[in-house]
Amino acid sequence: MATLLVQRDRGYADALRAYDIELDGAVIGRINQGEVLRFPLSAGSHRLRVKIDWCSSETLDLHVGTDETVSVRAESNLRGAMVFLAIWYVLFARDQYLRLSRF
Repeated sequence: MATLLVQRDRGYADALRAYDIELDGAVIGRINQGEVLRFPLSAGSHRLRVKIDWCSSETLDLHVGTDETVSVRAESNLRGAMVFLAIWYVLFARDQYLRLSRF
């Protein structure tokens, strides 16, 4: 069986709140700041995203082989003290407030 490894950064944005981890449309866990979580994953195609309230990341399409470990980093797109940027994401780019990237 394959493994999904999700690592969350230690940025200040959403520091006290957890992100929901959604795999194929279902919440499989919640990840806090600086945390690393592992989930069993079947081989094949999957859709992954992280979410907080009504904002999320774009969906990341995963193609997983048997016994493969897929490593993903979850982080906020907010950097520095940019309050206006946060408002822009919430109003106009809700699916880009968070970011998922493979590593």
